[in-house]
Amino acid sequence: MHRRQIRSCSVVAFPKLYFFAGSRYWRYDVSADAVDPGWPKEIDVEWRRMPDRVGDTVNFGNGKAYFFLGREYRRFDLALDRVDVGPLGTAKFWPGVPDLEIDAAVRVGNGDFCFFHGKTCSRFSAKENHTLDGYPRRIADDWPGMPDAPVDAAVNYDNGSIYFFVADRRYTRFDLAANRVAQPFESIAANWHGLPDGRVDGVVEWSDADLRAACAPIYDPSFWNDSGRGIRVDNNCYNYACNRVLPTGFANPGRGGFGHAILIETCAQLDAGLRVDGLVRTDPDHPDCSGCRHQIMMVKGYREDYHFYRRDRDGMWSHKVGTTRRRISTTADEPSPIRGLRTALSTPSSAAPTASTAALCG
Repeated sequence: MHRRQIRSCSVVAFPKLYFFAGSRYWRYDVSADAVDPGWPKEIDVEWRRMPDRVGDTVNFGNGKAYFFLGREYRRFDLALDRVDVGPLGTAKFWPGVPDLEIDAAVRVGNGDFCFFHGKTCSRFSAKENHTLDGYPRRIADDWPGMPDAPVDAAVNYDNGSIYFFVADRRYTRFDLAANRVAQPFESIAANWHGLPDGRVDGVVEWSDADLRAACAPIYDPSFWNDSGRGIRVDNNCYNYACNRVLPTGFANPGRGGFGHAILIETCAQLDAGLRVDGLVRTDPDHPDCSGCRHQIMMVKGYREDYHFYRRDRDGMWSHKVGTTRRRISTTADEPSPIRGLRTALSTPSSAAPTASTAALCG
């Protein structure tokens, strides 16, 4: 109950928390005080270029989050929605941090971060790009009230509290202003509704800006053309348009909502698959993709099939044809950005001069 009392505020700086355990992760809604419907999900499916297991994570607040596992780290770019750096050695690129396995990491404030390794910790200044003097120190000495034991995960709630999660499936709250543990250790599963009764490997806070960062996809051909990880071969135009990567098999309409591929032989079956996947139709001349959605154009009759395009953040349209690297783009003429693509598809040089189109938000 201590946690709920602290969280009873009208404005939440970080409305979502992501918990990682084993190969899965859970998205926790702070206002609802529960795991969001549809979770857990697989880490390596949803977090691009991430392994199937991660350690603790820290949000730097600059569009980057850092995932630590063992003695290595990976940097996750929120706008690109993928890992853009790593794996790299933590000690080599975080000056002063010991060459030890990092168990947990957390924002402390004023540009400082704390790394936990075994029973000791190191405070790191992002401004100075080095650990603070006097570190490493024992956790029990640096964080009054904490036991002389390792920390599994930690998260800054941005309300003056840091939550620590430890190996015996318990957690506690640390009051930064009072500089002490503010509540007894309690069961994680009993108080964080929807989380499993098990160990937490990592947890990170996500702001509204963080959630919006990847809403409109960025044109990122190096990621989609990656043959080494099978991304180019295993993902088709629908994956690309929806900005979702699957490790095996094309994401035809309906697979996301039903959990498996469905037979599509009619327009009605196609439309049903799109709806269950969460895509909604919009006015092609006045598209309204409010919320965390981006514009998608479905083309019926493309090479005697159907095909999908997406509008990237730069206003250009792009697509991916099956297993290939191909891409087409067109400027967005006013007043409707969709009209630019419709005009391009109706030209004599188009691959589908007689194609019909449907505007979607996904």
